[in-house]
Amino acid sequence: ERLIELGYEPSMGARPLRRAVQREIEDAISERILTGDIANAQDVLVDYIEG
Repeated sequence: ERLIELGYEPSMGARPLRRAVQREIEDAISERILTGDIANAQDVLVDYIEG
């Protein structure tokens, strides 16, 4: 639901959704891989906690 809130634009439909996924999920995972918090090929569970 949160990604839809961030990635839906009435004039553009769902096209901005890809950018929202990159910004909210991919960037955070990439940072954690680079710092060693997540090992290569490790499964990652993504959850959203409001606040």
